[in-house]
Amino acid sequence: MTPPIYDDKDFFDAYSQLPRSQGGLSAMPEWPALHAMLPDLNSRRVLDLGCGFGWFCRWAREQGAVRVLGVDVSERMLERAHDTTSDPAIAYIKADLETLNLPQATFDVAYSALAFHYVEHLERLFGEIHRALNAGGAFIFSVAHPMNKQTGIKYQRTLETYFNLLGTTGFTLDAVEEWSPTQMQIQASPEFEDEFAPEFSAVRERPTFLLISARR
Repeated sequence: MTPPIYDDKDFFDAYSQLPRSQGGLSAMPEWPALHAMLPDLNSRRVLDLGCGFGWFCRWAREQGAVRVLGVDVSERMLERAHDTTSDPAIAYIKADLETLNLPQATFDVAYSALAFHYVEHLERLFGEIHRALNAGGAFIFSVAHPMNKQTGIKYQRTLETYFNLLGTTGFTLDAVEEWSPTQMQIQASPEFEDEFAPEFSAVRERPTFLLISARR
């Protein structure tokens, strides 16, 4: 079972103070790179795995998505998502990504931000996502980069492992980015130091996140 660390009050309270928790997608420094990997969402059915507060779900609807499903294991996260969403085209469900079952050929786009490094049986999950996407469906996700060992990350995998898992579950790799904040972002937002690493100088030397785009 995925550890519900975000239901720990102290952890949740600390997470809620992060810029990305308070400002949403625009406060995610890696968002422009993720955004560039996304297809047009107009008239698409979208799946958000590890949806957290629902920021991406609401944004997807603003882009014209017809239906959005957000999935998270944390009751605290989902409570916040429900409280800040008033759109019948967005649904949130509580589910563990380790055992998640999805309806076949239901979605056009699957998205996940910084959730898969908590999942032990990732091959099973990728297979489930592949089954749930329509032919040609897009799969975009981010994880902590394997070179950056971060607090709270349970499973660290090599780039080779991610690429092979995508291939064995039927996906075609489209794009990869080993992302780290630019010097301009660092200077403009000193709070990144608290979010990314205890010793922020390491961020300049090693990628922070791994961003991947694939298709069914």
